[in-house]
Amino acid sequence: MAVPQAPATGELGAALRHSLAGVVCAITSAMEDLHPSAGVRILLELSTTDAALAHYRAAVYTPKTRFDYRLDIAASDGAVTIVESPSAPGEPFLEFVRAMARTLAKDALGTSPLRWPRRLLRWRDK
Repeated sequence: MAVPQAPATGELGAALRHSLAGVVCAITSAMEDLHPSAGVRILLELSTTDAALAHYRAAVYTPKTRFDYRLDIAASDGAVTIVESPSAPGEPFLEFVRAMARTLAKDALGTSPLRWPRRLLRWRDK
């Protein structure tokens, strides 16, 4: 990841660039590792939309595992349809994903014009 070049030069400029590089690395590292030390982290990300549906990818992160889902949310009434879910090990988290999607749909349907959130991340003590 490129670090923006600071306008300062000399020792101050070098120190500023080094500091910015550390911040960028820390943010990137935190975003790549969504596995919590306890509980579960649930992420919904907007894939695409059309007139009838919003298509989302979802991931549930446990301390050691990740479970992936795909779901559709109807633009007319907010109905959530799970299109793809993991087999038995991910089944306990299906209701968390569905509940988050319903909350996301309720909020989105309250906007005019309709705006689907691009990303929603939550932690639960499971």
